Amino acid sequence: MRRFITVSLILPLLASCSSLPSSWKASFENPGVEYRPLKMAHHVNLDTNPEGLDQLDIFADSCGLGGIVTNFSGPGYLKDEAGWEHLRKVVSRAGEEGLRVWIYDEAGYPSLGAGGRVLEADPTVEAKEIVYDETLPEGEQYYVRDSYEYTHATNNYGAARRYPDPGSPRALQIFTDLTYSGTRDNLGPLFSSVEAFFTDGPAYRGINVGQIPEVARKNVPVVDEPDYTKKNLPMAAWTPGADSLYLERYGEPLRVEAIFGGSDEASKIVRQRYWELMGDRFANVYCGTIRNWCHDNGRPASGHFLREEIVACQTPLYGNMLQVERGLDIPGMDMLDTDPDSWNTASTLCWLAAAWPSSAAVLNGTRLMMSEVSEHNQYTLGKVPTTYSQMKATAGCQLASGITELMLYYPTSIASVDYRPMSGFRGYNDYVGRLNSIVREAELDRDVILYYPAYDLQREYIPTWDDLNEPSSQSFETIAIRASFVAAGAVMAQNQIPFILADYLALSEVKLSKGRLDIGSGSFSTLVLPAFITLPEDIAALVESFEQAGGVVIRLPEVTEGLDTIIYSAEVAGDLKKRLEPAFVPAEVSDAILAAIPSREVFSPAKPEIVFGRFERDGRRVYVVVNASKTPYEGTLEGVGKGNWSVLDPDNGEIASVCVNDGLKLTMEPYETLVLVGRK
Repeated sequence: MRRFITVSLILPLLASCSSLPSSWKASFENPGVEYRPLKMAHHVNLDTNPEGLDQLDIFADSCGLGGIVTNFSGPGYLKDEAGWEHLRKVVSRAGEEGLRVWIYDEAGYPSLGAGGRVLEADPTVEAKEIVYDETLPEGEQYYVRDSYEYTHATNNYGAARRYPDPGSPRALQIFTDLTYSGTRDNLGPLFSSVEAFFTDGPAYRGINVGQIPEVARKNVPVVDEPDYTKKNLPMAAWTPGADSLYLERYGEPLRVEAIFGGSDEASKIVRQRYWELMGDRFANVYCGTIRNWCHDNGRPASGHFLREEIVACQTPLYGNMLQVERGLDIPGMDMLDTDPDSWNTASTLCWLAAAWPSSAAVLNGTRLMMSEVSEHNQYTLGKVPTTYSQMKATAGCQLASGITELMLYYPTSIASVDYRPMSGFRGYNDYVGRLNSIVREAELDRDVILYYPAYDLQREYIPTWDDLNEPSSQSFETIAIRASFVAAGAVMAQNQIPFILADYLALSEVKLSKGRLDIGSGSFSTLVLPAFITLPEDIAALVESFEQAGGVVIRLPEVTEGLDTIIYSAEVAGDLKKRLEPAFVPAEVSDAILAAIPSREVFSPAKPEIVFGRFERDGRRVYVVVNASKTPYEGTLEGVGKGNWSVLDPDNGEIASVCVNDGLKLTMEPYETLVLVGRK
């Protein structure tokens, strides 16, 4: 392997083949469809070209894809028989080609509207918000209204369309009847070919997440004309009966004024309880209804959510981001940027987007995770598409983070760009297949938990009418807590320390065993606590017991300087020009984490752009190393121990064996990925 150097002799390639199990080697050399990406194909063209090939022939043979994510297409969404007949033909042809099939559950995004048919069936299930109007007389200042203007319903890339309430059982029943049962019933015997369902970006309204760029907005269809004479007021998502549910759960009436303000402890308790209730509602009604339908029909529920990187938006959108992620069998992320240089930078926080599904899967004790992948940010910026080497590195970063199912929005070829011919797309899918053939069957090996302060974010969140991408719209406590959380994650991501997220609900499920926190498929020796947080009493007691039993607890210092540069800035909803700026991390935070983390693998010299995944498979250590950078890397991976290692290059399929005595020396080209496999 020409770009791989060790301190010892590289053994002959023949010898290296015997160091890997034969089944691993066979899958790596010829990865099956289960390891390859799926193509997002909302409409599949079954017309044949002059060579007699239709689009699915090309996907399977020329492109080397593993399958498709498809759905009903054509006019009369879910109504027109011609559309159902086309879907049946697509699923049948996919089966003939040996392609996997996932079903996308919406006409566009965000999921739940069924192309407007849910509200057609029952207009009373439209999303609601509670608002505060200080100009009204006392007793009338808080009221519930439809939630449409100034929300994501009017500011998304799919369509400006009124949206149902994700907390409404009636809305979810209509949605699953139309889309899920409709697909099953209309496919008939072909339903056996459907592997999973994909739900895309559902969320509560009642929050202004920012205006999409004008270059995109002017092309978005307007189905329901917004009324911008409507007062723009501080707003919060509301599901009918929320006040009754609050009374039933907590034994006291809901003081709605506390949702909108108050720095006293009593007001914070009300806010925390309200958003906890809304989080439960979303997880149980939206995710639970879909998941139950899928289980009743022998399928897993999958998909992803909105604004995974923007901590400020997660409370009003979901109540609790991690709780909602855990509500899906195959949790997911939305990878909007295919420039791998952005992975660990300040604005895009791709590592945080990937942390949600990987954490949810570990906490749930499952393995599969999905990612929708596109060049959205590249096109938003008006730039040319990325190269195949950048695409591969971005895929490598996701698989190193635990993703197993890639759903691609990439076109199979771009005629105007000579470095993106279709032949290279086949190479990309082969690369993903090889890499995934090793890690998809492996368990994530994580030893560190970063506490996700959902409890504090619920306590501190104050509804606003303004764009929540702006840090100034929230209290100092909110800004300081999420800045400490983001800085801690950035330190570990940039220093190749694998970790998961766990909130107060997850920690309430752990078992304390011999100084470790055991939950799901993970066992952890270290817990990182952001600054400024308030732990619930039972979690504070658990942390104390864990520490007394020998566990490592890292309490981050209360740093206040430069907070606004740590937080995901407003550029996410604008032109994104600053997305490649390095993340600002206070030295005090970095020092506190690096000094306290137990012995681990270390890259010397350090390079923040290296993305590192650690796995365990059949008693073997498996590392994925991605140089997510346009500059080469030469250094040593220390802490791997002595012994023979197999080194796999997923780009060209080469396998070599090396003997390590004192660190593993690496010379990596820009955007290169290596897989390292140890012996038992």
